[in-house]
Amino acid sequence: MSEESGGAGIIVKWILIITVLLIVGWALYTFLLKPVFGVFGGEPPVPPAAPGALVIPLMKSFKNSQGLES
Repeated sequence: MSEESGGAGIIVKWILIITVLLIVGWALYTFLLKPVFGVFGGEPPVPPAAPGALVIPLMKSFKNSQGLES
């Protein structure tokens, strides 16, 4: 009996090892490398715009497209 289940046990063990390595790699990338690259290699974060900051340019472009004077 133990000889028959040895093959399945090895396969399950390797599947678990590979799964753990993938999860550890994903976690390292997500929580360590991605933030570091975001700070040192990426563009600076864009500050959030005021709610009305986008409405005014849209209104001006709408008036210009309608032929109305602003």
